[in-house]
Amino acid sequence: MYVEKQLREGLLLQGLQILVAENDLNHQELLTFILEADGAFVILVNSIEEAMEALSLQPPDTILASTNMLEDSQLLAKVKHQAFATGKEILTVALVDTSRSANPIRFLEMGCQTYIRMPLDHSEVVNLVATHTHSY
Repeated sequence: MYVEKQLREGLLLQGLQILVAENDLNHQELLTFILEADGAFVILVNSIEEAMEALSLQPPDTILASTNMLEDSQLLAKVKHQAFATGKEILTVALVDTSRSANPIRFLEMGCQTYIRMPLDHSEVVNLVATHTHSY
């Protein structure tokens, strides 16, 4: 399996571009640290507008987005448009804050491929992104 091979060889996320759409500073810092430590290039955005602009410039391999960013259906519509235009699937992961009792299934129904519950676990984030991104 890809993940097992990369674990032996080094960085799981080497070469991946990951868009982090999150407006909570603590979550931004933690996600950036986790992803960059495993070799990813992180594009950090604080708003829907910034996310839309980033998607227009360079479609990432993966998007990690807070549920409040995903509430605006423009973001997922733009992701679908980019995937269609480029022929490249973009893994979209909802970051579900369990303290807000958000229903993660709702975000799957909206178009996310998967979700991660917060608080974040380093190995869960890295393994989920690596496994799902490299399967597209």
